[in-house]
Amino acid sequence: MIPEEAMPPREIVETQQHVEQTAETPDFVDAVVDPVTNALMCATASARVVQPESAKERHAALVQHALTGGRAR
Repeated sequence: MIPEEAMPPREIVETQQHVEQTAETPDFVDAVVDPVTNALMCATASARVVQPESAKERHAALVQHALTGGRAR
């Protein structure tokens, strides 16, 4: 065992603590039902001017599921 494994540096310990304390990553349903998450996702999304028809249909199905099924958790 090397010294860093027996006694990790403060930066490593604090990074690990930060990772353990972070909230779960928002998913698609959160982006639909939570206004703050929606605004963040819209602000960071890249524009997709042309979408294949299959993508449009899948998007519509996901929106419908999110609106009628609510949260899966």
